[in-house]
Amino acid sequence: MLIRNAIVLPSGAVNIGGEKEFNAALEWVITNKAKYNITAVSFSRASNLYTKNGICPVNKTIQSNIIKLQDLGVPTIIAAGNNADKVNVSYPACIPEAVAISGIYSPSYTPNVWASYTQTFGTNSGVLTDFYAYGNFKTKAGLVAESTSSSTAAFAGYWSKVSNGNYFKTYENILLNARQKFVDVLK
Repeated sequence: MLIRNAIVLPSGAVNIGGEKEFNAALEWVITNKAKYNITAVSFSRASNLYTKNGICPVNKTIQSNIIKLQDLGVPTIIAAGNNADKVNVSYPACIPEAVAISGIYSPSYTPNVWASYTQTFGTNSGVLTDFYAYGNFKTKAGLVAESTSSSTAAFAGYWSKVSNGNYFKTYENILLNARQKFVDVLK
């Protein structure tokens, strides 16, 4: 099972929330991982705190919970941000134990393979990016979704599909696959 962190406000609007809500979600996943067979956490809210000052403002409680999830075989996959920063990723994707995802653009809107760094849209990227994933998709209604949020969700789904239950071995296998060939994330 894949978990996406989102909050529905009393107005009915969806909000991703802040650190408090994110940490509560991580703690819930730690508690319920086995019960619901959770294989990945996807989080799409980013702050430009890191982009502005060059220092990742690591919340030690969140970092500790990300490490606990790694030990359970569950990645915390986080959007790199949409500030078009080609050096830094946003917070909390800059936390070293997080899996930072940068979005890439498919001119044909065919979300079927990973692509190169040069095809990024307004996403943050750079040395702290773990993986690049397509972030533009045609919906059934014919609309186009384009963001690191959709890239992050797509990658989390792919991770869940190929996970062997061990965080580090799964990370290594995905990285090896991405280096050897294009990876079809929808098969």
